[in-house]
Amino acid sequence: MQNLFNHQELIRMMNQYHFLVKKEVYKPKEVIVENVKDDYVYLLVNGCAAAYLNTEAKSLYSAIGAGYMMGYYMVMDNIPNQFTFKALSHCLVYKYKKADLQYALSFSENYGFQFFIMKELTRPLYLKSMLLYEEHQNFLLRSFVNLVQILRPTMDEDFYIFSKEISTTFLNSYCMLSRSSFYQQLTALRDEGTIAKEDGCWKIARKIVDEHFIALNSYH
Repeated sequence: MQNLFNHQELIRMMNQYHFLVKKEVYKPKEVIVENVKDDYVYLLVNGCAAAYLNTEAKSLYSAIGAGYMMGYYMVMDNIPNQFTFKALSHCLVYKYKKADLQYALSFSENYGFQFFIMKELTRPLYLKSMLLYEEHQNFLLRSFVNLVQILRPTMDEDFYIFSKEISTTFLNSYCMLSRSSFYQQLTALRDEGTIAKEDGCWKIARKIVDEHFIALNSYH
């Protein structure tokens, strides 16, 4: 299922119907989607972006990675987008008309893509909500684990390695800790070897992330 229904296969499926697609590249800090209703959905093909709640504070909610479809809630409920999405890195985005996507997904052979799209949409929401139930002293660690699941960063033998766009400032905003608590937890995780920063990139030990997944699976 994971290999069959992914964003690359979604692109191939849409190409089969010869739908018009607009391909756009966004620079870091550029707004991709704001609180508007339009006729498009926006598929993040590569790069990473940030989702901000459409409130006065414009607070950071989560990062999003390749495969996330911005604006899909408008396809389901025809309601305005509730997030502002900004590029963190250079982002390649494919824009499809909502009506074209609805047409393609109406065929039974394409139902699996609905599962894929919804899974990608709900992953950042679910993981951010679970952060609120984490013990305070583990907020930053859980934030790193969450971002591994959302962004699927590169890895070597020992570490998951984030791109430079996942900066210290970004991590502080995502984990919702006060500045003092954030740096206390950051220092503790670095001292114990759980995380490290190399060439401007944060990384987290694969062993720690794997242990988290094992504990989560045993709980369920």
